[in-house]
Amino acid sequence: MTASVLAAFGVLENSRFFRPITKAEWVCSYVPATPLPFKPDFSRRFVSIELQNYYTVFTITPFKTVKIRYKIFNKPNISVIFVESVKKRHKSKGELCVKISHRTDRRHVRRIPAALITVSVYILFLVIFQVCNPKKMVPGTQVRDNLEDAVVISVLNEQLNKSMIVPGYATGTQHLRIQILSGSMKGKTVEITNVLSTLENVHAKAGDHIVVSINRKLKNQPITVFNYQRAPVILVFVGLFFVLLWFLGGKKGPVSAIGVLLTAVTVFFFLLPMLYNGYSALWASVAAASVIVVVTMLLVGGWSTKTAVAILGSVLGTVVSGALCALLSSLLHISGVNIMEAEDLIVIGQTTGMHVDGLLFASVLIASLGAVMDISMTIASSIAELSAESRKSIRALFLSGLHIGQDMMGTMSSTLILAFVGNSMGLLMMIYSFNVPFMQFINTNQVGMELIQGLTGSFSVILSVPLVAYLAAKLYTLHPSAEKKKRIAASPSKPHEFT
Repeated sequence: MTASVLAAFGVLENSRFFRPITKAEWVCSYVPATPLPFKPDFSRRFVSIELQNYYTVFTITPFKTVKIRYKIFNKPNISVIFVESVKKRHKSKGELCVKISHRTDRRHVRRIPAALITVSVYILFLVIFQVCNPKKMVPGTQVRDNLEDAVVISVLNEQLNKSMIVPGYATGTQHLRIQILSGSMKGKTVEITNVLSTLENVHAKAGDHIVVSINRKLKNQPITVFNYQRAPVILVFVGLFFVLLWFLGGKKGPVSAIGVLLTAVTVFFFLLPMLYNGYSALWASVAAASVIVVVTMLLVGGWSTKTAVAILGSVLGTVVSGALCALLSSLLHISGVNIMEAEDLIVIGQTTGMHVDGLLFASVLIASLGAVMDISMTIASSIAELSAESRKSIRALFLSGLHIGQDMMGTMSSTLILAFVGNSMGLLMMIYSFNVPFMQFINTNQVGMELIQGLTGSFSVILSVPLVAYLAAKLYTLHPSAEKKKRIAASPSKPHEFT
């Protein structure tokens, strides 16, 4: 056993979180031949000793777990030490021996299995759902034109005039020589005419990457400019977002990035197919929101009381949001039929069974879900820390959570309102420009839908605060965290003299 070991030994309470690795062993340290200041009281579960000499430092503390790399057991992993007994041998040499059990702290590593289990179950669930719910193809909805990537080789000639409507825009025609970079015509060089208008304005230059539309139904396969090629720039910035989230998010950065990806996958491969295939918008939205909440919270928080509180709070907040949306939709006589895309979706719904009237409900639930999850996790984490630091009653913890939530209500509600206002900026400018009377303004369908979305989201955030605060206070009082149990067990007691 190496004499020149610098080790820290932590005593933790919940043995169910640990599994033994080796048998109990004795570790000795030579100290000056002086009596110890006290005798450890082994009637308590925790011991607090600190002895130091030229060779070894033993620190046995009940207050925290220390990540250790040491050579005694040749185990370079995260470990803790359980102290079983202490005795003194060779009084002339002053040798102190500590009997210890080496175990691995599961709480430091359980987040990885939790993340793996969560992702595995999620993927299995999604695969089964996709197999059981194939997409029904509706005649007339297939895209007839093929969109291909192309690069502008040169601008042969152009006849352009400055737009008198939009500054910086030009209208007219361009004669372009382009090279197709994808599809069956890959590598071919063709000449096309690009028409620029105020609404469709792709001012191409040599070297620009564009997307072209090839109509294969016609004999001569006319090629027109569809738009700029934006995919590379978008992918670069999305990748940059995940890189920053990964590295600046610390230990939770990777799982947070995975959570964002799985949230997007849930919307596109679970919620949208359910709505498309005629499932109830109510249950489809609640199911998708629940999946997003459970997966995200488990990835970020692992298996813990805090995560359970955040999940329950988020789900209850989502249910509250849905109930308010249903109530306001009924009172205002507004549904998904009033959205701008309703006409085409109604035609599609005649084949697939899609309930267009429930799309407004689904959009409100998903839009407010992020804010509800944010406030739920924040309050759950805050009350967890307060519960571990002090002995507070349910009422005290509830009031503390309520005060924390009060600081967030205004900002989160403003965030939701501003998000919906930002989405309707064009409509608001139209109303402002034409001096629409208030009676007409307040009774338009679009304004009614935006008000439903903004008010429902804000109500759900406000009502989630007391719900989560009460749940957290109740659960943390009935089931104290391991950290709180350690602090209670480690409360000071009168030491005995060492004999």
